[in-house]
Amino acid sequence: MSSRRLGRGLDALIQKPPAAGEEPSPGVVQIDPREVLANPCQPRKRFALNELEELKASISKEGMLQPLVVRKRGERYELIAGERRLRVAKDLGLAAVPAMVMDVPDDRLLEIALIENIHREDLNPIELAEAFRDLMRLKGWTQEALAGHLSLSRPGVTNTIRLLDLPQDIQTAIARGQITMGHAKVLLSVADPKEQRLLFEKIAEERLSVRDLEAARSEVGPPEPSGARPVRKAARKSPNIASLEEELSGALGTRVTIRQGKVKGVVGIEFYTPDDFERIRKAILAARVTS
Repeated sequence: MSSRRLGRGLDALIQKPPAAGEEPSPGVVQIDPREVLANPCQPRKRFALNELEELKASISKEGMLQPLVVRKRGERYELIAGERRLRVAKDLGLAAVPAMVMDVPDDRLLEIALIENIHREDLNPIELAEAFRDLMRLKGWTQEALAGHLSLSRPGVTNTIRLLDLPQDIQTAIARGQITMGHAKVLLSVADPKEQRLLFEKIAEERLSVRDLEAARSEVGPPEPSGARPVRKAARKSPNIASLEEELSGALGTRVTIRQGKVKGVVGIEFYTPDDFERIRKAILAARVTS
């Protein structure tokens, strides 16, 4: 998205923790992180292991410098914002952490969690699109109202929400960083699902840039732009191979490609980070043990 400015954002909702020697703000209390329930409206689904490890090292050395934001839930608390900090606090076994206790109704829980994540640029494009969709349904907002309320551009909101029109495996590729928003915009411009699928496969198989993808799109759409580098068309795969690729991709949670020759073939399993590789490795080994 072109802009992630949120006006006042959470700065207007959360007070800063006191500096050394200062009296704590009346709104900041010390609570046991084990008494904090998860936020049911948490828009962020993926948490990189390296990010959590870096935060753990920081909190171990400096303490938790920014409080959690919670609300009362019976005798316990429910998280509003600060998912990573809460996870790290529990992992470190901290007995107490600073928290701002707010009186937040259910219909604002998603909104505030979304604001924090956008403010920190923590959400991948698909998580952001899903959060926009859910907030619009919850509030009964139009895209224009959503953009205005969050101080975002209307075209940016529209382009993000349109990502949810793409097939699930393409959405997964976007969420994992396999393809960019630029690639996604080109794919969204393709009305024919088969053509869209072919172009998506070409991105990974031929490592196409956005410009190359636009050139490939022009081969079956408008006339090719002058000076654009021609791109070889991908061979069509048999329905059996395509079905196997889809089955394996779903089982491993990543893109799997199968190339079958006359004598032998190759199975390609993609990963995007060391953490992702470790997850896939464990999934394959677990399948071998249970088979």
